[in-house]
Order: sequence, then structure tokens, then C-alpha cells
Amino acid sequence: GGGERGGGGVAAAAEGQARALLTEDESGAGASSGPTLSGSASSETLFCEYAISGMGAPGLRWCGEAEGQPLSGPFLPIECADGLGESYLRDHDAEFKLVSELCARHLGVTAPGQVNRSYRGRLTLWSKKPLCASCSGVVYRQLVAALPGAQLEVRVDEEPDQSPRDQS
Repeated sequence: GGGERGGGGVAAAAEGQARALLTEDESGAGASSGPTLSGSASSETLFCEYAISGMGAPGLRWCGEAEGQPLSGPFLPIECADGLGESYLRDHDAEFKLVSELCARHLGVTAPGQVNRSYRGRLTLWSKKPLCASCSGVVYRQLVAALPGAQLEVRVDEEPDQSPRDQS
């Protein structure tokens, strides 16, 4: 994720925001009733959430997140540096929380290495900032391995080289 550890108010929290959308195609695989996406009767929205990076931040709080308890779930985050050079385990990044909740609660993938071969749908993850090394590994390697039938799309609002520049 692109957020800083712990939040720091609404402005800082908005920087680490990510959203996830899971839709399901006509193949079934556990569809629940919900609104259609893009007017298609064969595609249902099953999961549409947002999260903000940081422990206890607004938005989705991952079901594996318990006060003072180590996190466990379908994916393994790593420690890496944020934009300020501080390194920490990225288990409270918005992207990590979203894909963990999605898989654990909605797709039956609850531990590392588990695979859901029956899901055949589209996953879209929106992130305010480019994914950090940890979230990239979770999304592009671990999530793809856990859901081999999924079509994954990641959309990023800011490119890595679009940092604010001093205009003086």
C-alpha cells in the first residue's frame, strides 16, 4: 500500500485509501444476490469495500484483525519501507486488508497456500498510490495463485513518479 503506519488524520488516511470490487460471471461459484455491474444480468457485484492503511483506520477492518493479536489469514505480508523510509510489516495496508477479507470471508481461502479453483470472476482493486513491495507480492503472486480462475485488474490513481515537487 501507499499509506503511512497508523493514520494521522483524514488527509493522511485518504492517501492510503484503496477500494476493491469483486464481480462474478455467469459460471456461478457461489453467487449471492446483488446489483448487476455495467447493466449485465450475468455479472453480480459480490464485494465492494474500501479500506485505509493503518491499524484501526476507517473503512474495512479485516476480519483477522483483532486488537493486540497477530494477524493470520490467507496471505503473508513482508516488512518493507514506506515513502518516508520507515520499515514495518505491511499487514495493515489497505490493499492487504481488502484482499485478505475478500478471500477469507467470501471465497473460502483462509490460510496461505489454499486455492479456490471454482471462482471464475473479475477482481478489480483500486489504489490511491502504487502498491508497495509487500502488497505487490500479495496481489500479483499470492492472490493470483489462490484464485487461478480470476481475472485481476489493478488500477492506480498516482504513478510512482508523480510525487509533489517543490515549486519555489
